[in-house]
Amino acid sequence: MLDLRTVRLAVGSSLSLVFSQIREGIQADPNDGYDQWHVVQAAAADVFLTRDKLLATRLQRILVEGFRVVSTLRELRPDPAEAGLPLT
Repeated sequence: MLDLRTVRLAVGSSLSLVFSQIREGIQADPNDGYDQWHVVQAAAADVFLTRDKLLATRLQRILVEGFRVVSTLRELRPDPAEAGLPLT
């Protein structure tokens, strides 16, 4: 079942949430449940954009091929040097 991207993200985000509460001492937040819903929906995409640093940290712990978490749109732009674009 964990080979399914949606299941991997759902289980991984739940485990990461519990880890952050138990191991890192972060208090539960009423919005955590809504974050979980968004994560499951994000399984259909390759990129998850969030400005919530705690959520981003939790999601970056999950290894899912072809899925990444970013905090700004700038992170999505290719590096001009790596893309072979002229530097101006």
